[in-house]
Amino acid sequence: MKGRLCGSNSSPFFSKSASILLLLTYISTVTSTDTPVIGILAQEYTHIPSYVKAYPNYTSYIAASYVKNIEAAGARVVPILIGQDREYYAEILTQINGVVIPGGGTGFDHPNGYADAGRQILHLVDKINEEGVTFPVLGVCLGFELILQVSNNDTDFRKSCKVQQVNLNLKFLPGAKRSSLFSQVPSKYIKKFYQKPLTHNNHMYLESNIIISYRSLKLRFKDRSFYLFFFYLFILNKVSILFYCVDREILTQINGVVIPGGGTGFDHPNGYADAGRQILHLVDKINEEGVTFPVLGVCLGFELILQVSNNDTDFRKSCKVQQVNLNLKFLPGAKRSSLFSQVPSKYIKKFYQKPLTHNNHIWCITRQDMIKYGLTETWNILTLSKYKSWEFVSTVEHKEYPIVGIQFHPEKNAYEWTESQHNPHSHDDIISARFFSDWFIDKARLNNNSFASRDDLYKSLIQNYPNVMSYPNKLGFEQIYLFK
Repeated sequence: MKGRLCGSNSSPFFSKSASILLLLTYISTVTSTDTPVIGILAQEYTHIPSYVKAYPNYTSYIAASYVKNIEAAGARVVPILIGQDREYYAEILTQINGVVIPGGGTGFDHPNGYADAGRQILHLVDKINEEGVTFPVLGVCLGFELILQVSNNDTDFRKSCKVQQVNLNLKFLPGAKRSSLFSQVPSKYIKKFYQKPLTHNNHMYLESNIIISYRSLKLRFKDRSFYLFFFYLFILNKVSILFYCVDREILTQINGVVIPGGGTGFDHPNGYADAGRQILHLVDKINEEGVTFPVLGVCLGFELILQVSNNDTDFRKSCKVQQVNLNLKFLPGAKRSSLFSQVPSKYIKKFYQKPLTHNNHIWCITRQDMIKYGLTETWNILTLSKYKSWEFVSTVEHKEYPIVGIQFHPEKNAYEWTESQHNPHSHDDIISARFFSDWFIDKARLNNNSFASRDDLYKSLIQNYPNVMSYPNKLGFEQIYLFK
């Protein structure tokens, strides 16, 4: 297709005053929001026999990796359907804060498909930006190509090539480092982009096995009795499930364990705490043998780790630190710890100055009690947090093993949106939350545990289990995985 899109004016796409970004970094508007919603354009697959055979009752799709990528940056996602009229696209653009046009394998000449929808969106976005509203677009691979073709009066000027399944370096042109996209990228990563093949390419003309322990809780869903918080999954690469009876074999197949927060007790037989105790004793032995095997305990998981370390004696104190965002107070030596040593100094300063950590717990562990019970011989207390009259330990790190406990919830910053929880969603909140999962994954990469086969791995992954949007059940979570 050439020329103008039906219904558009004669001016070329991308006027000088428009500001379409080929890559989306963050949303910045005069009337800004910390709760952005991003639309991702769907794509037809009716021309791909393998898709039609696998999913005959549908006609289009969005790859989940695009959704996860946007959610990791602190936004929610709505699909933008193909084959709709101009009014549909005009209306949906007033309800969202940006658009992703993803890569894929379709053509630009399929009527009422991906490209036709993309053209309408791009012309509408041009008008929105001309009116002074900052409305970003991220074009990836095929989406990148479509953006430039539309900008070229819808004339295709691509050249045939085969750059398939290959990782490449970036060569920066003059001025690139001062661009909106790259100006906020730390110089060490600009250098890495140049020196290392960090970008995945697959165009013709981007494994670590992690486990999550789950908690037992009766739900208002009739056919399921267990659940996993959906947001814990996005801080990890691949996830498999650990059931109650734990033996060492499963820990030889994975690279780390997350013990999440929640609302269960430590005295439920054959439940979360019993499974956690078994895991922690086995992990101690694994690390004693010289294998780097990390554990991240979040909130209730943090409390369980320290209780097990205290000969399974509960020494928590009752407190009510609920739905509140707090600062971190760093103790001497904390900035040299394994956990915080890689955090840029400006974010150490932000943790201290701003309430970046979300807290929701009814138990507190004090520095005095950790000293009293001799736990400081094994654990370094890295940070304290304070709320009203309660000052409590908020971060600990094992002195020998890659085991960290945090009393707060970094996963909520990007993935939980219930307004009554007051979860922090600013740019700083999203970036700061990543440091904890990044530390964990970096440690998990230091052991080479694996499943016996690819089939065994894929049969064990979390994606085999159903997940549901918990609304309107008012469970306090966006999505949960359920288990019988």
